[in-house]
Amino acid sequence: MVRKFYAVNDIRNLAVALDRPSRVARALGVAGLPTTVLYNAEGREVGRVTGVADWDAPEVTAFLHRCLVASPANSPANSPIGT
Repeated sequence: MVRKFYAVNDIRNLAVALDRPSRVARALGVAGLPTTVLYNAEGREVGRVTGVADWDAPEVTAFLHRCLVASPANSPANSPIGT
């Protein structure tokens, strides 16, 4: 399914990574799918979206901006978006 999505959307420079035994999902405490986890350059989680998001919506872009400017000392941003 992922490879078909990549082909349909002409995605070429993003590796396919599957978590079939759900080890990563369990380790991250993923409550449902889809879940997007954002990390900073130091490998710290700076944001998380659980559920479907309209990535072009103003509230979503504002959330992403907050995640990008978050200092490493701050706790992860919790998204008001998603379900």
